[in-house]
Amino acid sequence: MFEATFETVGLSIDAAATLDAARKVAHEGAWWRRIREGERARRGEIEVPLVWALDEAKARALLSTFAPALARAPVDARIDLTRHERIPDEPGRELDVDDLDVRELRRDGALDICGHHGSHVGSGHDRTPPLLS
Repeated sequence: MFEATFETVGLSIDAAATLDAARKVAHEGAWWRRIREGERARRGEIEVPLVWALDEAKARALLSTFAPALARAPVDARIDLTRHERIPDEPGRELDVDDLDVRELRRDGALDICGHHGSHVGSGHDRTPPLLS
């Protein structure tokens, strides 16, 4: 597992956009909805989610430092005639930073690039695009 600070990833809170979202509470929609929302806001029952900003260049630079540690060469299947057993192939993997949609980091600040969420390279040139979660 890799850890990094929000600053290192290039992730920060977009204060202006977050304040804009907060200003909309009890100021949009039908008059009766605005009154009800205003009462809920006064009681502290409404939470305004933070709006995130991402510096994509910083995120890509950081992720490219993780790529070598995640790389694994594929191994072809083989048969061991001495032990009479079949040894299955092992797919390789690589992190292709150029194919990543780093904007998906904005969702929750997490990027899962390990295990099944990495870019897999099988025996040959078969590649699947990386998945983010």
